[in-house]
Amino acid sequence: MSEDPSAQTGDSPMNSEAATSSSWQDFNDAAPQTATMQKRQSRDVINRDLLSRLVPLLSTLFPEGCIRSGHFQVGSLNGERGQSLKITLDGEHAGCWNDFSTNDSGDLFQLIAHSQNMNLPEDFPEVLRWCEHWLGEATQPQQVQNTKRSAPIDELGAPSQTWRYADGEDKLLACLYRYDTPHGKEFRPWDVKTRKTRMPSPRPLFQQPEIKHADHVLLVEGEKCAEALQQSGIPTTTAMGGAQAPVEKTDWSPLTGKMVTLWPDNDDPGKTYAERAAQAIVKAGAKAARILVLPDDLPTKWDAADAIAEGLDIPAWLKQQKYTVIEASPITPGFPFLSIGELLSNVRPVDWLVKGFLETNSLSMLFGEPGTGKSFLTIDIACCMGTRLGVLGRSFIWPEKATMVWLVALKPGRLPTTRNLAHRPYISVPTQPA
Repeated sequence: MSEDPSAQTGDSPMNSEAATSSSWQDFNDAAPQTATMQKRQSRDVINRDLLSRLVPLLSTLFPEGCIRSGHFQVGSLNGERGQSLKITLDGEHAGCWNDFSTNDSGDLFQLIAHSQNMNLPEDFPEVLRWCEHWLGEATQPQQVQNTKRSAPIDELGAPSQTWRYADGEDKLLACLYRYDTPHGKEFRPWDVKTRKTRMPSPRPLFQQPEIKHADHVLLVEGEKCAEALQQSGIPTTTAMGGAQAPVEKTDWSPLTGKMVTLWPDNDDPGKTYAERAAQAIVKAGAKAARILVLPDDLPTKWDAADAIAEGLDIPAWLKQQKYTVIEASPITPGFPFLSIGELLSNVRPVDWLVKGFLETNSLSMLFGEPGTGKSFLTIDIACCMGTRLGVLGRSFIWPEKATMVWLVALKPGRLPTTRNLAHRPYISVPTQPA
C-alpha cells in the first residue's frame, strides 16, 4: 500500500484549509488595548483643561450668557438670553448642565457638540479636535478654584418678557426680549441661526404655528397685542419690529393664500406701515389684504391692546368697521402670451426684409462659436442693408423710406471699432463709428 505524501508532510486538505484560514484569523494586527486607555486619558486631560477655562469656554459658546448664583445661564442650547439652561461652574459637577424648560441635561462635551452642530457619539473625535483647537488658542490654564472669573454682564437684568419666533413646524428661528429699565422699555433680538444679538434675515412672522391653518389672519403691531388676540381665538400675527420694521426685510410667505386684515396703531407711522405692509403681503401671494379704517374719535396711538383692555367684543367690533381693500393685481406682461392654438389659427404671410433670411417686425439672432466671424458677418449685413445692396446674394426688399441701420455692440473697449476697421478692406462702403 502506497503512502500518501501529504500524510508524511502534514499537508492534508484539512491542514491546508486551516493554514489558509489562519491568515484571516490572525489578530496580531489588532490595535493594542493600551490605545483605548490612551484615548480615555486624552479625553480626561482635555476635560480637565476645559474645566480650568470653563467661563472663557462658555463665553465663546454662548456670547449672550451671564453668571448668576454660581451658574452660567442662557435661554437654551441655542444660546439666546434667558435663565432656563444653567451650567454648574464649581464643584464635582462643574461643566454639567440642565435645561429646566425641556428637562434635558448633559456634560460639557454634549454642550460643545450641540453648539458646533455635531452628534454624539459618532462625532466625538471631531468634538475632541475642536476642543484641542480651542485650547490651543486660549490662554494658559488656571485652576478653577483660584480663578476670579469675568463674565458677560447682563446690564439690563432679566428680561420682563420673552417672545419666541418659530416657523410653521414650531422650529425656533429667533427670540425677542423686552427689558423694562429706568429709562423706558428696550428690546433685544436673538438670531438662532447666527447665534448673535441681531435681527434674523429675513425677519419671521410671529405665531406661525397658530396661523398656519387659518384662512383669515389679523396682523397687528406688537407681540403683546398678537398674543392677547390669539388667546381670544383670533388667528393673529405681527412682524418683528412692528411699524419700524422694513417690509422688504420681512418674510411674508406664511400669509400666502390667506385673507389678511391689518390693524394699525392710531398714528401716522402705523397707518403708513399698514399701507406698505399690505402691498408687500399681496405681492407675497395673499388672496387679499384689507386695512382697518379706525374711527375718528379714538385717541392717538390707540391699538388692539387698548381695545382688549376696554373689554370690546373684538370679532363683533371688527365686523362693524370700514376697511380699505387691497386686491392682488393681475400680472400684466410686457408682451402678450399666445397659445399654440392661437398662433396656428392666425398665421400671417411672412413679410421678408431680406428674402429667406431676415423678417420685418421681428427679432433675429445670429449665434456661433467665438472666432467664427459673427462680427464680420453682422457688419457686412448692416452695410449692405444701409446701402440697399444685396445681402449674401439675396434680394433686399426696399422700404419706402431711407434705411438707417444701427449696429449696437455690447463689447467693452475698442473691440467693435477694431473689427470695423478690419472689415473695411473687404468692402467699398465707408463705415463711421457712432
